[in-house]
Amino acid sequence: MSDFNNKSHIINKDCLCLIDEISKIEKIGIDSIILDCRFSNDNYTANIISIYQEGLKTPSKKNLNSLKNQVYSLSHSYLSKGNFLDGRIHEKK
Repeated sequence: MSDFNNKSHIINKDCLCLIDEISKIEKIGIDSIILDCRFSNDNYTANIISIYQEGLKTPSKKNLNSLKNQVYSLSHSYLSKGNFLDGRIHEKK
């Protein structure tokens, strides 16, 4: 798939979802996130943004798990954390 600048993008078949990692993301010092919804419709994008905003407001484990279930119900695919927990596969430790 390529964008309007003719740059290629490799898209994972699963939805990347880190909603239940919000607390860990904040603890490591990340103070802003970008949700890549370029290939999604307006309704999906608005719902996902609302879910992440709720997660940032109320980052309790119970709430984040509930929000992750909402993402799953919207995504039409499995959810993945990508390389968030394990790092890049071939990176030397």
